[in-house]
Amino acid sequence: MEKQDLRIGITLYDSVRDKNIEIESKHFKELSIAENNFFERYKPIEINTEYLIASGFVQKWEGENTTEFKLNEHKFELVHIKSQEAYVLFFGNHKAGKIKYVHELQNVMLSVFQHLN
Repeated sequence: MEKQDLRIGITLYDSVRDKNIEIESKHFKELSIAENNFFERYKPIEINTEYLIASGFVQKWEGENTTEFKLNEHKFELVHIKSQEAYVLFFGNHKAGKIKYVHELQNVMLSVFQHLN
């Protein structure tokens, strides 16, 4: 995870409190004071089926090597490549990239929705 990946509203794991948290403006103050400590405490969360379903994605099919998830109202599709433990994101018929973490998906979705409005 890089500094430029951070935005208000993304979800990270807080290793001190042992729970997932949503980044708020107060966390950026923490980052500016002690960047190394910030990245030791807050960790990216790997995308998983439970998170995707809770976020509105629907599992469409599962094969031996891949699982497909779609976001109904939008043209988002995630294909989980099991051997790589990564997800390929498609928007419409265009490959938008490979992602692994929740904050990456949140950032992509925020960016796309901002451009649609």
